[in-house]
Amino acid sequence: MPGTLLDEPRSAPPEPPPPEDGGGDDGDDGGGSVPPLPPDGGLPISLSRLATLFVLAMVLMLFAGFISGYVILEAGEGRSWPPPEFPKLPLPFYISTALIALSSVTGFVASRNVHRRVPKKATLWILVTLLLGIGFCLSQVSAWADLWYDGITPRSSNYSGNFYMITVVHALHVLGGIILLVMCFFRAMRQPAVTSRLEEAWGNTMLYWHFVGVIWYVLFALLL
Repeated sequence: MPGTLLDEPRSAPPEPPPPEDGGGDDGDDGGGSVPPLPPDGGLPISLSRLATLFVLAMVLMLFAGFISGYVILEAGEGRSWPPPEFPKLPLPFYISTALIALSSVTGFVASRNVHRRVPKKATLWILVTLLLGIGFCLSQVSAWADLWYDGITPRSSNYSGNFYMITVVHALHVLGGIILLVMCFFRAMRQPAVTSRLEEAWGNTMLYWHFVGVIWYVLFALLL
């Protein structure tokens, strides 16, 4: 009958549908197993990583030009290369090669501690990587000094001119990496915990550092 209590449930509002993810808010603030999707039109990588990749592409093209010019010059000389009047590579060049290889290892250890959010160990290994990078540059300067003492200057020959240009330009790029290492070190020193900003900065720095390391291995094999 109309107006009876039996008719009241018909006017009750429908229950809201359950959320699409199958559960309500657990108070994790985005810390669940499924990460939030980027906004529509967003880049799949960060702008800083994109800028780092752009810089690496420019560096690659630069040294590809250097190496191509070196090979063309070698083919045009029509004699033994390096020329007989050029001495063997000084010992500091071998030392610098070992230092930059070791810095890649310590950088990898630092990356593990950064990702695991262990601030003290991360700061320590960042510092070790920085010191090894400085050692690389100092050993390069020592090698140039040895060559200069032996009378090999950039104007001695076409070979020596290209030799100094290639090694000096590469050392300048390593110096740029050292600046990035210094910035990461002081950021790690100022912060009591490893933050996402430090993790991103260190990831970009290591990408650059390993890249210039690989370039040096190629140059070192080319100049032997």
